[in-house]
Amino acid sequence: MSWLFHKIRKTQFYGDQWEEWQGDPSEPHPGLKLDDEGNLSVWLVDDDLKNCDRIVAAMAANRTSLQALDYALVAAGTIQGINLAKTDGETPDRFANTHWHRDILKPTRDQLYELACSIHEAVATKAHNSNELRSGRYTPSSLKRLLERGIQQGHIDPQRLKKGVLRKLPGQMPGQ
Repeated sequence: MSWLFHKIRKTQFYGDQWEEWQGDPSEPHPGLKLDDEGNLSVWLVDDDLKNCDRIVAAMAANRTSLQALDYALVAAGTIQGINLAKTDGETPDRFANTHWHRDILKPTRDQLYELACSIHEAVATKAHNSNELRSGRYTPSSLKRLLERGIQQGHIDPQRLKKGVLRKLPGQMPGQ
């Protein structure tokens, strides 16, 4: 079984913001942003989660600063009828982009509703060891470690990092 990884803001799936949206499947959840073609970007995580840290490092490498990254993992078979397509991601890790990035092609309102409810359940229950749902947070210090490892292993080109991220990584700024 594989996992679908989606970067989230926990506050959108829990508490007041969730309550404001919940119960209206006719409106897409604000935390599930579709691209211009109506597709939803996700990452495919191996069942053993071994590629999860590399995917997170790739995503962190694409940010303007090192801030906490909240996420949800939903078992790939949980949402019925979704059409996953292998598409290139847009991070500084080319391998992650070409091997693990996916788009959910034109998800229906029902599928988006089901996904939003699954993410809400993962966040609300703080699921960590479920067979179908998980959620968590990567702290700025853990993102820094993952980025340093990714650069060290040659997965991430430091030249493609934004200045706000580079400043947090000793020895990576030009001229150091």
